[in-house]
Amino acid sequence: TLYITTPDGTSTLYITRPDGTSTLYITRPDGTSTLYITTPDGPSTLYITRPDGTSTLYITRPDGTSTLYITTPDGPSTLYITRPDGTSTLYITTPDGASTLYITRPDGTSTLYITTPDGPSTLYITRPDGTSTLYITTPDGPSTLYITTPDGPSTLYITTPDGTSTLYITTPDGASTLYITRPDGTSTLYITTPDGPSTLYITRPDGTSTLYITTPDGASTLYITRPDGTSTLYITTPDGPSTLYITRPDGTSTLYITRPDGPSTLYITRPDGTSTLYITTPDGASTLYITRPVAI
Repeated sequence: TLYITTPDGTSTLYITRPDGTSTLYITRPDGTSTLYITTPDGPSTLYITRPDGTSTLYITRPDGTSTLYITTPDGPSTLYITRPDGTSTLYITTPDGASTLYITRPDGTSTLYITTPDGPSTLYITRPDGTSTLYITTPDGPSTLYITTPDGPSTLYITTPDGTSTLYITTPDGASTLYITRPDGTSTLYITTPDGPSTLYITRPDGTSTLYITTPDGASTLYITRPDGTSTLYITTPDGPSTLYITRPDGTSTLYITRPDGPSTLYITRPDGTSTLYITTPDGASTLYITRPVAI
C-alpha cells in the first residue's frame, strides 16, 4: 500500500495484491476523484467523479470488450460499448425522458432507435445490401413504415388511430401500387405502370365496387357493380366509339354506343322479351325499332 499527499490537497492511494490486482485512488482539492482497478485475468475499471456531478466509468475486458458510461447531473447519460467482433452500441438518455440507441455491426448493419416522452419513436435500420427500414410511431397519431431496397421496390405503410391504413409500393421501373383501407370498410387500390394501364379499384361496405382502367393511348374502362345487382360498363376510346352497357336485377339491359363520325345506337332489352333499338345519325336521321314477344 502506498499513500501520498501533496501540499495542494491531492491524495493518492495505491494498493497492490499478491493475486496481481491493483487499486489506484486519487482525490483532488477541487473534488475530483479517480479510481482505477486492474485485475490480471479480468476487467480493468476506471471511475472518475467530478464536483459538478459528472461521472465517467470505463471498463475494459480481456476479450476486447470495452464499456464507457458517462453521466451528467442535468444533462444526458451516455453508454458506449464496443466488442471484439466489431459490434458497437451507443445509448444516450436525457433528463426529459428521450433516448437514443445506435448499434453498428461488423457486417455493415446499423440500427438507430430514438424515443421521446411525448413525441414520436423512430427506428431506422440500414443493411450492407443497401436495404433500409424506417419505422415511426407517435403517441396519438399515425405509425409509418418505410422500406427501401437498392434494386427492388420501396414500400410505405401508414396506419392512423382511426383504423385507416395506407400501403404504397413503387418499383424501379416506375410502377406503383397504392392500397388504402378505411374503418368503414371502404378500400381503394390504385395501380400505375410506366408504359401500360392505370387501374383504380374501389370497394365500399354496402357492396358497391368500382373498377376504372385507363391506358396510355387514351382509352378508358369504367365498371361499377352495386349490391342490388345493377352493373354499369362504360368504355371510351380516343378515336373510336364509346360504349355504355347497363344491366339491372330485373333483367333489363341497356346498350348505348356513340361514334365520333357515325351513328349512335341505343338498344334496350326487357325481361318480358321486349326490345327497343334506336339509331341516330350525324345528319339528323333517326330510326326506332321495337320488337315484342308473340302472344300464344
